[in-house]
Amino acid sequence: MKLIILKVGIRGFNIEQEFELDDDLIIIYGPNGQGKTSFAEIIEYLFFGTIYKKENACSKIEFKDTIKNMHFTGTPFVESIIKVGADTKTIRREYISETESMVLIDNTIVENLNSLIKQSQDKPIIYQHGLQSFINTSPVER
Repeated sequence: MKLIILKVGIRGFNIEQEFELDDDLIIIYGPNGQGKTSFAEIIEYLFFGTIYKKENACSKIEFKDTIKNMHFTGTPFVESIIKVGADTKTIRREYISETESMVLIDNTIVENLNSLIKQSQDKPIIYQHGLQSFINTSPVER
């Protein structure tokens, strides 16, 4: 599975933005407060409908309303065009509430992404806590 394009209107992005990701390696870097964590959490939200940090926080109040951006006008969403083998699919997750969302694959509402994920053996995300391990791996093994 490979992310080709990511469109966002959620989390740390108060206007709709589009990111082209069709390359062999994408590195997101920058100073604190520039959206790196939001970017990673948006991908996590797209695939899983939640954010690990939010679900496992000691204080749920701290992360209340962190998915929806209060300055974004319209329905908060994250959408991606992905390649699964030779096929291209569009996945969209629209925010309904902090605990609910609507998922669409190619404009068809689905219950979850299980059917899509089963088609792919790849891991779609390198989580932040796994980055050090990735960096320390020799380039040949990456």
